[in-house]
Amino acid sequence: MEKREVALQAPLQGLSENWYQHPRNKFGDVNHAYLTHSKKRKRKAFRSKMLKRQLINLQEKLLHQTDDLHSFYKEQLEYTADYHCRLAIIRKTLKR
Repeated sequence: MEKREVALQAPLQGLSENWYQHPRNKFGDVNHAYLTHSKKRKRKAFRSKMLKRQLINLQEKLLHQTDDLHSFYKEQLEYTADYHCRLAIIRKTLKR
């Protein structure tokens, strides 16, 4: 070995294998930290109303699609009593 290589290796010999110091925050991934923070934030009234409206519209759309399927395949499909009970509950909640 040359003198220069020996001189470079001498300081590195004293280091252990765990020489890397981890960041001192709770999350290693900043995106994960931001996501958990944004999930815990309080929602504004406008935002919650908008979400409710979107979910109600989606529920109406899905009910219309199931009604179309029921009318088209009426003779070929048999539904359980539990299915009819759940469908009635969904319709009740949609009317509110």
